[in-house]
Amino acid sequence: MVQSNKLKIATVSELMAQVKQVVNTTFDFVAISGAVTNFSGSASGHFYFSLSDQDSLVNAIVFRSVASRYPLLKKLKDGDQIECVAEVTVYEKRGNVQLVIRQIRLAGEAGLKLEYQRIKSKLESLGLFSLDRKKTIPDIPKKVAVITAPGSAAVQDFVNIVRRRKNLIDVMIVGSLVQGKDASRNIITALEKVTEYNKKAEIKCDLVIICRGGGSLEDLWSFNEEALAVFVSDYSLPVISAVGHQTDYTILDYVSDLRAETPSAAAEIITQKSFDSIQRLLNIKKNLIYLSEMKLNTFKVKVEEKKPINLKEIIFKKLRDYQRRLDRLTIIQRPEKYLKIYENLIHLNQLQTSLMNVLKNKVKSSNDRLFICHNGLKNLNPKSVLGRGYLIAFNSSGNIIKSVEDVPNEKFRLTFHDGETNVKKTD
Repeated sequence: MVQSNKLKIATVSELMAQVKQVVNTTFDFVAISGAVTNFSGSASGHFYFSLSDQDSLVNAIVFRSVASRYPLLKKLKDGDQIECVAEVTVYEKRGNVQLVIRQIRLAGEAGLKLEYQRIKSKLESLGLFSLDRKKTIPDIPKKVAVITAPGSAAVQDFVNIVRRRKNLIDVMIVGSLVQGKDASRNIITALEKVTEYNKKAEIKCDLVIICRGGGSLEDLWSFNEEALAVFVSDYSLPVISAVGHQTDYTILDYVSDLRAETPSAAAEIITQKSFDSIQRLLNIKKNLIYLSEMKLNTFKVKVEEKKPINLKEIIFKKLRDYQRRLDRLTIIQRPEKYLKIYENLIHLNQLQTSLMNVLKNKVKSSNDRLFICHNGLKNLNPKSVLGRGYLIAFNSSGNIIKSVEDVPNEKFRLTFHDGETNVKKTD
């Protein structure tokens, strides 16, 4: 038998206070699931029930301040399976362990859908989905931070599209969990890392893309977390949500500045302006080359026609044509013009003389122009300048020394009109 004089005798209230202190210091918040039994509501707006499984049962309470955020409580009934986050405490008056519910939802996908609608309605009422809050997505971003699971198929598809479109966009992969209970907090941490990076980086990120592939509602649940949605809605940089497939909608899609149906679609969106610009430049380049070649060919034809030798050939061709036409004339068959043959011969001779004079003048004029051009080119020839006593200095790299300040201390080369020599600068 225990000797009572060795133990301090406590009242029931004192004992339960000690038990409550132990429970409160041992447990923080717990996530728990079970079946609802003994469900009831009070006039004050509180809800009471027990949470049980096959072997155990624990009492639970949802205070009115929490219950007002969860319409599902009004439809809850005995036997419903629920998942909740609760504070473990002790109800001292009865000596019972009790759960004070802070968050509650139906278990399984049905519960997730109800929780999704609850969060969506709450954030929408706060104005977090408003178009006025949306930031402008840059047409051609300089640097994009992509928050995703490193090495995933989603990020590989994203990077491949950016590369295939030959864009100059710099892509920075920021690794993060994208599934599981810690994923939401992990994504927030990744966003904070991007903010810290921009404080130090020379080329800052001007756009953030959060992406992952498709999955079930449970797989994508981290993107429906209220904490992540609030953080993204207030984030300093534009954010594109690229989560799941075309039919998947998450809370993140509503608070982001732009939703892309898939990670690949996000890559196409951010590269479209740049891709279109590159294509326009390529088309302009192609047209310029075509027009330049056409102009060049036209000028070549004109230059060929203006050559003196070609002009001379044209004149002689006309003379030969006139000669053939004269030869075809049969004066005997046209006696009515016989008396004018002499005058025509004289006139023809004058024309021939005139044509020859014109031809000679044209050839002389062309030769004079060629001579002037030849002398101009000759005078512009650097070696001609050297012949008048000038010289050119070259450094060891073969570049012309243009200033006395550029004269090297090592040997350099002087070029005269009749040869070269190496010299060295002296103080």
